[in-house]
Amino acid sequence: PMIEIEEWIDGPEYSCDFIIDGETVQVIRVAAKLHSSRMPFGTTLAYLLPTRLPGDLTEISLADKLREAALAVGIKRAVCMVDFIVRDGQPYFLELTPRPGGDCLPPLIMRSCGLDMLGVALDFAEGKSISVPPASQWTHLVGLRLFARAAGRIGRLDASAVLTHPAVVECHFKRTPGHVVTLPPEDYDSWLLGHIIFRPSSYHLQESECL
Repeated sequence: PMIEIEEWIDGPEYSCDFIIDGETVQVIRVAAKLHSSRMPFGTTLAYLLPTRLPGDLTEISLADKLREAALAVGIKRAVCMVDFIVRDGQPYFLELTPRPGGDCLPPLIMRSCGLDMLGVALDFAEGKSISVPPASQWTHLVGLRLFARAAGRIGRLDASAVLTHPAVVECHFKRTPGHVVTLPPEDYDSWLLGHIIFRPSSYHLQESECL
């Protein structure tokens, strides 16, 4: 008989873009994820970029694990995105897919270091070498996801007040007036309205600052 066992992994969660080409792995970026107890389980409130890996986990040891994981599922050459949790210095992978990270991550990366992830994907497909800016050229930024507080039809969207804040770099709405919002658990997509990119007050991002 087939037996399936699940294990609860508790620890900080991260998102990563990397390139695998045969045995070579190049980590592009690692972003920390911030969750909120006020939102449905598993919902990412914000991304913090760049970030420090916890404990004894280094970018080199992470790259070794990424290579093993990608090859284990048959990915030998691709730009990949992976979500993982770190426990006791080891990454536990939640998702690995052969595409760059989506959502607000491409504009967040662009604002942080000037790297165009769509351009990276196209250049890699054409066999061109990829140059990732050194750590010293990355600006510490947060990509905060904006969620509707209630179900219904959007009548107006106005970011003018947010854009007056000196820490705000960008505000983008993916919805327009007339969009119908349905809240979780019925729909986990329609309530996402867009994102704000801002400079955090400290390296350790707080939920209160985002809210």
